[in-house]
Amino acid sequence: MHKNLLLISVCLLIAGLIKEVRGLDFNSQPNMCLIQPDGPFVMGDTMVEFSKPLRNIHLKSFFFDLYEVSNKQYCEFLNAVGNHLEGGTYWFNETSYSDILMEDGTYKVRKERENYPVTCVSWYGAKAYARWVGKRLPSEAEWEYAASNGGTTLYSWGNEWYSDYCNWGDDGELDGFEFKAPVNSFEDGKNLYGCYNLVGNVFEWVADWQTRYDSADTINPQGPQEGKLKVHRGGCYKYPEAWQDSHDRIGGPPYVTYPCVGFRCAMDVTKTENESSSIYKESVPNSEESTANMILDNFVDENGGLP
Repeated sequence: MHKNLLLISVCLLIAGLIKEVRGLDFNSQPNMCLIQPDGPFVMGDTMVEFSKPLRNIHLKSFFFDLYEVSNKQYCEFLNAVGNHLEGGTYWFNETSYSDILMEDGTYKVRKERENYPVTCVSWYGAKAYARWVGKRLPSEAEWEYAASNGGTTLYSWGNEWYSDYCNWGDDGELDGFEFKAPVNSFEDGKNLYGCYNLVGNVFEWVADWQTRYDSADTINPQGPQEGKLKVHRGGCYKYPEAWQDSHDRIGGPPYVTYPCVGFRCAMDVTKTENESSSIYKESVPNSEESTANMILDNFVDENGGLP
């Protein structure tokens, strides 16, 4: 009987650990915002060929990083798992204007550059980091939803351009930064969810391949299954004002690293019971509750009942 009670306790403990490791049911995540769309949003721009056609997009709730991934964070990743070849190149290119260097067998961030966004990272390297921290790259639709405040604004702060609200290609004359700025810069440029630097600073890799939008792909779109270029969004410190809005998109080969391209992460989240529309419900067949029930059901079947 004591063995049976112990087994049940272990089963419940495992179920609890599954919940903790997945991180799916928390209402908050450190340095992330919870975005819960309450209806469709209009994605795209009729004035830009690669941003056509306009689509009414339905998204599931998701967590979204408040900041771009920093040099300090990526350096910790490199020291933990190493710098690996994928797609023909290394995840991280330390030879191209990098803030992270290898010294005595250890990756180190240049002095006072810890809180600047990591760049010179391939799309594969961005994806690998996201997986390492238990997250993923945002879809392009998720990124645009966040940057446009649910499709309501052209910039993260509103519809009117302000030259000192972001780090863009003015050579530092108005925004104060000739090159990259720290990830927590430009308080006035935050979106409604509190995310920094969705306009300017560095472009950000997202999950999707670049192609013209599919008008039929409107429910939690993930883009095409294959392609040649991966999308990065948001403008950067090198580009003019025209590239800094929430609709513009540009692509690059996933194996190439750029000194002006970084990334931020996203994460799935379980829906709350009051989200009644089937479009927004997320099925998690292996949730902690069903796992615990499955383990206990197997125990009952094998032992003829609970003690």
